[in-house]
Amino acid sequence: MLSTTDLLTLEAAVLLAGMAFASYQDLKVREVSDGLWVLTALVGGALLELGSLGSPWPVYLLNAVAVLFVLEHLLPWEDLLGDRGELVWAVEIAVYVAVLLLAVYAWFTLLPHELLLYDEVVGMVILARVLFEAGALYGGADAKALMAASVVLPVLTNPLLLEYPARVQGSVLALLPFPFTMLIDGALLTLLVPLIMLLRNLRRGEREFPKILHMERIPIAELARRFVWLKEPALEEGHREDTTEEDRALRARQVEKLQAMGVERVWVTPQLPFLVSLTLGAVLGVLVGDVLVWFLTAI
Repeated sequence: MLSTTDLLTLEAAVLLAGMAFASYQDLKVREVSDGLWVLTALVGGALLELGSLGSPWPVYLLNAVAVLFVLEHLLPWEDLLGDRGELVWAVEIAVYVAVLLLAVYAWFTLLPHELLLYDEVVGMVILARVLFEAGALYGGADAKALMAASVVLPVLTNPLLLEYPARVQGSVLALLPFPFTMLIDGALLTLLVPLIMLLRNLRRGEREFPKILHMERIPIAELARRFVWLKEPALEEGHREDTTEEDRALRARQVEKLQAMGVERVWVTPQLPFLVSLTLGAVLGVLVGDVLVWFLTAI
């Protein structure tokens, strides 16, 4: 039987492997297959049940419900059911109501600590869905990554390389869902992007401030084959499209217009997938923990 440490290491390895492969897909084609998230969640579900050995039998049922709740968000129901959008919404609302009612019922019939992982998974799925619907997470892959991670590694009371102070271990901060740690650490890492852009532009001899903090200048020949948003000169077309193919077609049209205008170089903003930041946030979270928790501890 695996020890708690071995199980934690295995969960972290599964999560980081899944996130790394998803980031590779996102960087190459700006799309991540739903099958990857489904596989990650299923492996995470098996590990969740394995870690619950010795618990009361309702805990295993709750774990299964939590995994199914995640899978409901990962499967492409619109593609499977066609144009029956009303049916999709009706089923989804029913699922949410059932999951929340089960959480309330179970809270009063089982000890709270037995429900921790179920609450972590359900709570993180709802948070990811809210952030996506509110536009805080632009890509569906970002929300799905948080949902799948909630099953694989619901909570990490202590990172692998450091140990939280005793006052943190006994507080609610230590019970934050690990995907929330991924999200916070990943968001903080994005603050380094302007610095990286600044250094790259200075090395290339660019000095136009503040452009060099968030843009780079490239020949228009590169515009069609890179994942970037055209900033200057501004054209009438929008700068975001729903699919990779539409985005490439947009840049091809922009190149034609720029060539007709006699423009040779343009200012662009790189399309940096937030999924990559989430992956780096997962690595940081597994190794050293939640940066926000350490900050709150320091003050």
